[in-house]
Amino acid sequence: MPEKIKLKPENQKRASRIYTALDMGRYLFGQEESEAITDALADLRHLCDRHGLVFGDLDRMAHEHYTTERYVSQFRERKK
Repeated sequence: MPEKIKLKPENQKRASRIYTALDMGRYLFGQEESEAITDALADLRHLCDRHGLVFGDLDRMAHEHYTTERYVSQFRERKK
């Protein structure tokens, strides 16, 4: 299992926003954290289907955002 990472404040806010949404599902359905995340990802795929969006394309863009948010800010901190 990967170790937990200390997040920058702006990324902590992002994580908290989605955690709040997932926590409701965990409360209602008695899910473990990993199960709630898995279900949320599957539900997002269904939502994309309903709206004619390609989940894989959006996921690739999301990964680019995540990489930028996580690593570019760390790189900038090191250069200071």
